[in-house]
Amino acid sequence: VTDASLVVGPAIARYGWTRDDLDALAGATVAGHLIECGAQVTGGNFSFFTELPDGGHRPGFPIVEVHRDGSCVITKHPGTGGAVTVETVTAQLLYEVGGPAYLGPDVVTRLDTVTLHADGADRVRVTGVRGTPPPATLKVGVNNLGGFRNSMTFVLCGLDIPAKAALVRGQLESSVGKKGLEFTLARTDHPDADDTETASALLHVHLRDGDKARAGRAFSAAAVELALASYPGCTLTTPPGDATPYGVFAAEFV
Repeated sequence: VTDASLVVGPAIARYGWTRDDLDALAGATVAGHLIECGAQVTGGNFSFFTELPDGGHRPGFPIVEVHRDGSCVITKHPGTGGAVTVETVTAQLLYEVGGPAYLGPDVVTRLDTVTLHADGADRVRVTGVRGTPPPATLKVGVNNLGGFRNSMTFVLCGLDIPAKAALVRGQLESSVGKKGLEFTLARTDHPDADDTETASALLHVHLRDGDKARAGRAFSAAAVELALASYPGCTLTTPPGDATPYGVFAAEFV
């Protein structure tokens, strides 16, 4: 199912809609989409959180009142923080969407037909949603084991940051091989800094491999063993650790 299906399903059961009730299904899809992220529609993750009555400290969970025609009202539990406004609802409506045609297993919802208007304190009414027939194919997510991964982060402090990073890269490639190694230098350092933290950059080293042993202690121990055999002031943010499995996601169609 999709996230919105958790609202569409109960609405179908309550009102007896059929596959031909496309506008009602589209309205319920919007209702489900609006509350699927919980408090995000009541002020969580809101760009203008400083304008909320409580500054966004404790947004309440939303409630959606779905009507027979597919229209709905978004509200929240009394006495909870955050807010339900046209602005907070708009923020969630536009979250994780592409074009105006919102594909779903029951209906294609036209997001360019949605109308929002205030319906009292912490109440927003959603109307006018139109739907068209669903696509012929259904998208499904397929996950497979991709292999194993590990990471270590070096702290590079002071001068000659690029040269220090290059030294670590050459040493690790020589020790464990180049295959699957990725290096990312985050220049978090500032010139003429007053303390160690603001004078330091971070070199993130990632390794992905099908061999759990190579991605595990063989890699992380090799990084730690550079402590007194590499650039001046060499230090890391974590002790050596084992590899962890990672998945690979692919979108397929039924």
